[in-house]
Amino acid sequence: MTPSADAALRRVMFRVKVGGRVLSRACTWDEVRSFKEEVKAFCAWDANEKLWVARVGYVLKSAERASEVLRRIFGSEGEAALRDLIARDREARDEFSGEYLLLLPSGDCPLCHRLLKRCSEKVAIKVGGEEVTYYRLDVNAALETVLEWGAEPEFAAEALLELLAQLDPLLTQRQAEALRERAELLRPEPDRVVIRGLGARGSLAVAPKPIDEGTLAALESRFSVDYYRQVRGAEGVELVPTRLRLVRVLSRRALKAPYLLVPALEELLRASGLEVSVAVDWPRAPLPPLESRFSLYSFQEEALEAWVRAGFRGTVVMPTGAGKTFVALAAISRLRVPTLICVTTVELARQWARRVQEGLGVRAGVIAGGERRVEPITVATYASAVRALPSIYDKFAFVVFDEGHHLPAETFKEIALHVKARYAMVLSATPERADRNEALIYAVGGPPVYRTSYYELVLRGLLAPLQVEVVPVPLGDEEAAEYERASESPDPNRTAQLIKIASCAKSKLEALRRIVAEERGRVMVFCQFVEQALEAYEAVREVEPRAVLITGETAKGERARAFEAFRRGAVRVLVATTVLDEGVDVPDADVAVILSGTGQVRQMIQRVGRVLRWTPGKVAKVYEVIAAGTIEEALSRSRSIFRAISRGEVESALEVALAAYGRMAEVIERYRAAGPAERDRLLEEARALYVRLAREAASSRALPGLSKPEPRTP
Repeated sequence: MTPSADAALRRVMFRVKVGGRVLSRACTWDEVRSFKEEVKAFCAWDANEKLWVARVGYVLKSAERASEVLRRIFGSEGEAALRDLIARDREARDEFSGEYLLLLPSGDCPLCHRLLKRCSEKVAIKVGGEEVTYYRLDVNAALETVLEWGAEPEFAAEALLELLAQLDPLLTQRQAEALRERAELLRPEPDRVVIRGLGARGSLAVAPKPIDEGTLAALESRFSVDYYRQVRGAEGVELVPTRLRLVRVLSRRALKAPYLLVPALEELLRASGLEVSVAVDWPRAPLPPLESRFSLYSFQEEALEAWVRAGFRGTVVMPTGAGKTFVALAAISRLRVPTLICVTTVELARQWARRVQEGLGVRAGVIAGGERRVEPITVATYASAVRALPSIYDKFAFVVFDEGHHLPAETFKEIALHVKARYAMVLSATPERADRNEALIYAVGGPPVYRTSYYELVLRGLLAPLQVEVVPVPLGDEEAAEYERASESPDPNRTAQLIKIASCAKSKLEALRRIVAEERGRVMVFCQFVEQALEAYEAVREVEPRAVLITGETAKGERARAFEAFRRGAVRVLVATTVLDEGVDVPDADVAVILSGTGQVRQMIQRVGRVLRWTPGKVAKVYEVIAAGTIEEALSRSRSIFRAISRGEVESALEVALAAYGRMAEVIERYRAAGPAERDRLLEEARALYVRLAREAASSRALPGLSKPEPRTP
């Protein structure tokens, strides 16, 4: 026998590891070469262990071929190894059966892969000691998709199963059963439209027959809004609209809607002559007993009742300082259902939690600032609520959107579009937005159901009368030269440069020193730029050493101590950057000095709101210091408080208030001389007198009196 023939007959071990089990067979070199080519399709060579290792994902995807190869090489032992691997795969799949299905696609059906791309995400699952990349299919999303692709609701499950069978031959019986069970949500009733919950994706309305074109057109009109996004173009930032369809027509028999729109959808379908049944399982977690430890002013009660008449949804528009929080607390007390309160900042979240405890006698949950505690009444920042949405979307039947003008933000709107709530209240002093996206606020939270005016609240002794003075100052010589150079520059950021030069004019500091020296109340100074705030703080200390500086870098504890000192009067001047513009519980002041700002009315309203709380004899003063002859003049006109409150309203309120103050001088003096405890009692006594005198003054001057604000219903 030749050496080559002897080598060919020599027996060697051919080994393959399948899911942790090593299969061995003694064979010739010719057999090794042949077997190697066959197992290459689903195995990789491990040089350290000197054996072939089955890649579990490849084995499962080509199970039929792998079974044939392993059976031929290793007999029943090979078959058993593969069966064990498939059993582990089945266990992994069955653990996920329900809202999601685990899939291991091996087919090449283009439609199937479109489905995967649209409705699934990759996940790594350990099978046989090896991580396998599966696709986790969202069953509800997949059922929606097959409806859009033309399947009738009652046949959607079988249509989807047919696609999945082409995609993944290892689909298990339990997975198929779970899918059919999930598809019960699509089951139509013979005589009515049924609206059911579709998990985190919203609600689904299924009709027994195609919905007529007129009703579909009404749906499009009622539940679609133009949503504007800011896009930077050659001419600067532009608002580009996109049509946002809040209710999606999946087919003429199936409609998908956010939970917050279910009542409105039901109303529209009924108005179209259709019978409707709502089978949504709304959150019903029991609330602890609630106590109402507060009372509402008459205008707050009017706001609450207007919201109730509008179907427990809508936007309540009140000036800053009017007590919108208490209207919301009264709504929670009225509904007594699990409630989510969305706010803009961590500080506001904690302030709201305190108000819930003090006003309703229950501990509120908080999702904000790293805290994650869910209670039947929970306060969350918008940002934290978005992140927690997958786990909290179905916990609350009522949602309050504080500072609701933030709701249309790109990510924040997802709360309104996915939370499983039936009732909504939007609170805002200024729901209208510069980007015109208030339409989305009104669509999901409800339109304005109540507005009250600044004048009304001044006459009620809730907001102080207001004096506004624009203080023009010149640019220095160097600043003027720099401003001129910037105005002639081709730099696309020229406008921002002009604003900063004008906003930070050094002569503003002299005006600030004069105002602080002349005024006798607590003063709040607002700056748009940190460097200006630092300079303003140093300038103030030259005439008033009892001053503090608050910026975004100020520690929370230090900020809280500064606020408390400001509240007690130990600090008289508080200099701040934009960090205090909104979303922070700040003590009331008497005077606001605006050294710089944006051109937005909302920012001005928030700043002016810091001085508007009423006390006997108070006139809130606002000084707006601007660089004369610069772009700041245009900014001042753009952000003017008189764009939100008419000049006539402000002047009338001041006239009436001064007339009333003139007839209650003794009460005002007693209030100002009293200690903190005595002041609380005198405040309501003085308010009652003031309201009577203000009514008389308004009547004698033929000015508007305490007329009832007209509730605005949808």
